[in-house]
Amino acid sequence: MKRSRLLVLAAIVILVGAFFAFDLGHYFSLDTLRTQQSALQAWYQANPALVIAAYFLAGERHDGGPRQRQPGDGYVGEEIGRDHQRRIGLV
Repeated sequence: MKRSRLLVLAAIVILVGAFFAFDLGHYFSLDTLRTQQSALQAWYQANPALVIAAYFLAGERHDGGPRQRQPGDGYVGEEIGRDHQRRIGLV
């Protein structure tokens, strides 16, 4: 195996081991999730502007525009169209 694959495998094994060693599974129980939901709702009732600001600051960063196509990203329709236009003398 390559060294990078071994490092990824070791990281996964360490993370799974830490999950069980520190008993992190109790954070994903239904009772814990319900408790956290009620605590979040209480915090929102007390500080709605702060919760909304935290939501926007912690959210995904997005520039608002479509992603620009890069050469080699799999879309060839425009390149084929340009080549055809060059061949028939339109460009």
